[in-house]
Amino acid sequence: MDRRTWARVAALPVALALAATLAGCGGGESAKADPPADQPGKRLPDKGVCDVLTSAELEKATEKIADEYRSNDGRQCYFYLESPHSVAIDQGVDKARGGSPIDIDGMRAIQLEKKGQCDVDVWLVPDDLDQQFTVDAGTCDRSLALAHLILTKLPE
Repeated sequence: MDRRTWARVAALPVALALAATLAGCGGGESAKADPPADQPGKRLPDKGVCDVLTSAELEKATEKIADEYRSNDGRQCYFYLESPHSVAIDQGVDKARGGSPIDIDGMRAIQLEKKGQCDVDVWLVPDDLDQQFTVDAGTCDRSLALAHLILTKLPE
């Protein structure tokens, strides 16, 4: 093998390693938070996400509700539980931006845990805040369970 051919052969693994490294660039926090594409046909009702779960269903999934607030447009609801915990369900807020992509029942979502709170954003339609909801129920386990419950109640 002559010197020129040897140089090309020796440069190939370096070029491949560089290409693999560059392909991973740009995958920082903002890339993780982009809404996913190609979701199944579930949609939030016109009245808003807060009409999906009844207070009784939420109590069954969590604990007894001491008080609650629901906005007139159905896009925000807060449930104050008997324990020092609360549950917030919002539509079109995108609270988990910068979090990690996850899958809930075949739906792509984003989970962001910080300072003991866990927000889970579920995008039913990519880039459509009217078809996005967020659950913050304190722990990630509780937020994920409520997001799952909401998804099971949505029609196809």
